[in-house]
Amino acid sequence: MLLAAALFAAPALAQVSGDIFPARISLEQTGGGSVGATTYASSTKLLASWLPSRVPLAEFHLWLTDESTGGRTDFLLPGSAVQFLLEDLKSDTLYTVDLQPILLTGRKLGVLSASATTPRETWHLKGSGNDYQTCDHIIDDSNVLAWPFRYGPGAPANLLGKVRLYHKPSFALDPRPSVAIGITPGIATSDPDSVSSFTAISGFGLRQPLTAAYLVDRVAAFQAVPMTSSMGGGVRLFFEARGSDGRTRNMYLDNHDYSLGQDFHPGAPTIVEDTADYDTGGPAEPTLVIGVEGNPHDPTSGMVEARQSKLGWPTLDSWRWDGAVGSFLVLTGQDVCGQTNDGIFHASWNGTTFDVTKDASGCARPIALNGHGPVVHHLGQARYKVYWEDSTNGNSDKPLHLLYADGAITGDPSVVDIDDFDAQQLAREVDFLWPDGSLMQVWDESGLGDHVILCPDGTLNVQVMYVNLGGKDNSQAPSASTGVGMAVLVNP
Repeated sequence: MLLAAALFAAPALAQVSGDIFPARISLEQTGGGSVGATTYASSTKLLASWLPSRVPLAEFHLWLTDESTGGRTDFLLPGSAVQFLLEDLKSDTLYTVDLQPILLTGRKLGVLSASATTPRETWHLKGSGNDYQTCDHIIDDSNVLAWPFRYGPGAPANLLGKVRLYHKPSFALDPRPSVAIGITPGIATSDPDSVSSFTAISGFGLRQPLTAAYLVDRVAAFQAVPMTSSMGGGVRLFFEARGSDGRTRNMYLDNHDYSLGQDFHPGAPTIVEDTADYDTGGPAEPTLVIGVEGNPHDPTSGMVEARQSKLGWPTLDSWRWDGAVGSFLVLTGQDVCGQTNDGIFHASWNGTTFDVTKDASGCARPIALNGHGPVVHHLGQARYKVYWEDSTNGNSDKPLHLLYADGAITGDPSVVDIDDFDAQQLAREVDFLWPDGSLMQVWDESGLGDHVILCPDGTLNVQVMYVNLGGKDNSQAPSASTGVGMAVLVNP
């Protein structure tokens, strides 16, 4: 874990001899935020600075190199510039800048170089103290799992700017695994407190049937996706469920109250919970998304188990999914080729269905071999972060890791293929702070499952993360989750 004293690294310097441009360049961590008396530099910014030239210059040519991948970006800067803020960088990554001054005559001078590493992301839990019990809950009846979305342009006036929340309620209130629903009392703003509290709405959602249906015995992880009118409008609830055969699949139900996103029962508004609702030919029979190999619904999926998934689409551009080709799923599962029992895989949307990405031999291609609980977060254009819980050391002491994906790396720049993801060995770690500002240890971090990120004002300037507060994955203090809490990214 990073120490506070190491957050602002000493500048890396390089010299260019001669009287024309007796300059030196530095690349330094900058920006960020603070918790108490400790400052955390931005995880996405670096500042390049250099001494001014003694003679007029036409321009500077600056190259930025991502040393983890070798990717390079070029910039042309005015000759009067003495610094340049590099933004939208990857966290915990070594970068090198090369700067070449160019005289008015067109003569190119020697190249100056400097390197620096961006800090890890640091997330600060809301509440007090340094344990799960003193962390704030975002909704009173919560247990684990949360999925929010913010109503944007085109939403009904009474919903515009509010955040809809889907979550699993406390087992004390509902012992049958289910999906409950809430909403913020007010409008989401750049203040994280505006999305730190939700009001529960009763009478809607999903619940495990008393007797197993073919596709649905136990309802597990989920994602609620608002859709454009071209996709039928309303909200599509993707979820994983174990069927009566003991196999787990990905599927969805569409709601029946359009923008409200509450009622998923096609009859009278109520909770979907009866076996007859879910069963084959029933009024709420789910549509299969990713099935299991050999199953009549999806005989060539490449998966033995297709567990929780998350849809990636450009949420910073549109809060609703328009079904454009280039959308993708990341999912947890077990593949038929025996590469992993619990890995992260990729599936691409062809405009009609999701297809698990396979190699030339027909085996599903993993993004990560040991991990579950994926989360996709849009960064602009076709750039994304993908978080997952790394279970390399088992289901205990599993830190949150993240990789980056950029559609511009290969093929169509608007489409995120599996080759657009960083390799697993480049996965970055993420730091968490207890509410009192102390650093969370990896075993405590393992209790923060089912992470999901929301940008309350629609920008990357403010990011909040909803997490489970405790769990049996904590090897030092296994316990049931006390509910769903919230963390704020200190150093975006």
